[in-house]
Amino acid sequence: MIYVTGNKYKRAIEYFLMLTLTVVICCPIVFLISKHYGEYIWFLNNGAENKIFLENRTAERIFKTIKDLSPLALIWPIMLWYDFFNAKKRKVTILINVISGNLFNVLSENKVFFHSLKRETRYMIAVFFAILFIAILYFVLVIPLQYDEWLSYEFFTHSGFWATLSNYTTTNNHVFYNLLASIFTKLPFDAEVTMRLPNLIITPLCFWYFFKLCKLYFSDMICIILMVFVLCPHALIVYAFAARGYMCVNLFCVLLMYSSFYLSSDYKNTKYRVLFILSCVFGALSIPTFIYVILPIGIVLSIYVIRQTPNKLLLFIKDIFVSTGLLFLCYSFIFMFNDFASIMHLNSFSTKLNLSEAGTFEKIINHLKTLCTYLFFNESFLPFICVLVLASTIFYSCKTKSKTLFLCVLSAVIFFSPLIILIIQRVIPFERNWLFLIFPSAICLGFVIDNVVNIKIFNSLVNTISKYKLCLNALLLALTIFYFSGFTINHRNFAAFDFKIDELRKEHLNSVINNIKEIGLTNKSNEFYPADVILFICHKEYPQRKVHIGELLNIKNQDILIIDTTELTKFKDQLGNYKLLKHMSDQIAVYGKVGLF
Repeated sequence: MIYVTGNKYKRAIEYFLMLTLTVVICCPIVFLISKHYGEYIWFLNNGAENKIFLENRTAERIFKTIKDLSPLALIWPIMLWYDFFNAKKRKVTILINVISGNLFNVLSENKVFFHSLKRETRYMIAVFFAILFIAILYFVLVIPLQYDEWLSYEFFTHSGFWATLSNYTTTNNHVFYNLLASIFTKLPFDAEVTMRLPNLIITPLCFWYFFKLCKLYFSDMICIILMVFVLCPHALIVYAFAARGYMCVNLFCVLLMYSSFYLSSDYKNTKYRVLFILSCVFGALSIPTFIYVILPIGIVLSIYVIRQTPNKLLLFIKDIFVSTGLLFLCYSFIFMFNDFASIMHLNSFSTKLNLSEAGTFEKIINHLKTLCTYLFFNESFLPFICVLVLASTIFYSCKTKSKTLFLCVLSAVIFFSPLIILIIQRVIPFERNWLFLIFPSAICLGFVIDNVVNIKIFNSLVNTISKYKLCLNALLLALTIFYFSGFTINHRNFAAFDFKIDELRKEHLNSVINNIKEIGLTNKSNEFYPADVILFICHKEYPQRKVHIGELLNIKNQDILIIDTTELTKFKDQLGNYKLLKHMSDQIAVYGKVGLF
């Protein structure tokens, strides 16, 4: 009976993959057939005309030839479906069967793993993930979009797959996430919600595999403690629901560590080799700084693989080349249409380091202190944490066999890797690029707790605590709820501009958004922030409407004025036809034209 049910689910996965492949083949063909050359060029340029291509008759003839021949490609999905129901299946259908079989096996393995847990642990995990899912869904619906989310929507998600795969004019293009968001924004709901929906899958998946990773070494209680600990950084909760690629980086970091653990003992394991390659590719496709994850994991894993047979080392080298090739293929359009330096440099706001200059090492240390505050609340914890991680790693290494040492060494190497990476790259990135460090840091904490628990003098204390396991579980769940319940209040201070703009929108903008044509702003401080967001809102609600943003030198009947308060005296006599809509901060005020507002 179980076998029959399994086959039924496997067949359902096969049908889903076949339908997906059919859509992927047919949609571009139908799109190509339905468009004229001018419309196609307009689409490729995100709604802008391109006279060079429009006047190129050779390119137009090539387009018409491809368009005339494109219906022939529809024969392929017909043949695929014929082979799918035919006993003599061809390679593509066989590949679909293999993929669906592997997906079904993954689901089955996770189900078996869950049922192998103790009963109280299963209940605890189920409640934890229920709280996590509900909290993320609540934040998706309630928390207003950040500036970076609006930027991603305006230039990539809203513009579609082509813009995401070919445009890297700003580092906001987290390609993998934006591709997912482009799919979800096709749903018949508000795009401000749907562009965040992928995180309802990504975040729980990340925490689930982190729990599985912890279970390789630690007891159920320590694993649950570590999952709650990971929720500590405010930024992690922010990016657990925000439409950005940082949670994808976290997920693929965990999956890379998870696959590396199994490959460290046997690199011929095909399943984990595939997971390793896909994690490298999709992680780097999310954000190029995923190299911060790949570098330490690749170095540690290579040392363990070298200790295996030479054939396995060759497989490892082959997989590195395959990962690099796939990644280059994914970024190929970006390389074609953008400056290579724009991809390699983090962004114009990053601080560059010159190792020959005095004070460079102090800048690195200050960045590490800021990073400690970002992840662990206070920079003064940095020396204590470093000593604790190092001491725990050495202690665990001395008492444990080398075969079970991999995760301990790997986590410690990743934890200390920022110092080396900063020196090599000579660029200080934003702290959020290191957010993935919370996961190896949590595992390091797990080894600290495990070492302490196994010291004989603490045995009686551990036994006493284990008698009150139910109370401890309840306390951890209460702490999780406490984190989430206090988040919205803390986030109002953390992202005050976003909430102020949302209030301005609800109180004044929504009723007149289709009439806004011009926005003027002074350029003294952060006036661009509300100006750009208002522009993005106008484009979202009415994509065809052109809204002009210009520097405010004189008031000339603009619809909205965004003025630095130090400049108010300059425009005092010209504000008679305007009323104050809202103070964004002590420094920035927004005015609206009387008659429109």
